[in-house]
Amino acid sequence: MIAASGPLAIVIGAVGVAVADGREAEFYPAGVMADELARLESESPRWVWWSKATAASMLAWSRSRPGWAGVLLGLAVAAKFYPLLLLGPLFLLCLRSARLRAFWVTVAGAAGAWLVVNVPVYLANPEGWKEFYTFSRER
Repeated sequence: MIAASGPLAIVIGAVGVAVADGREAEFYPAGVMADELARLESESPRWVWWSKATAASMLAWSRSRPGWAGVLLGLAVAAKFYPLLLLGPLFLLCLRSARLRAFWVTVAGAAGAWLVVNVPVYLANPEGWKEFYTFSRER
């Protein structure tokens, strides 16, 4: 079903399976979304995948999987800071509906995923790691 191979296709496919949680009625749409996003991954510029990880995080959130939503959002933020802006409205929604625990689980997942991606890169090449953020800020 996955049209393209690659890390994002694997992550999205795993999330599709985790989100479906064995429910047959929901597994098919999750698989179709994973397939579509993987196909788009193979046809897009290399840095556009962060938008797909953001979309997958919203899918996970809509399926009451705040931990997975956070992990995917953290991966998206590791590539671009734009997805970080989703945390503001998410906080307000959680505050209004008294779901602050789910918000903090999402934030913890995002921070953990961001650290898992960035710490090894920083330790291996601090100047190169800083250059990405300097370049992004100056654009």
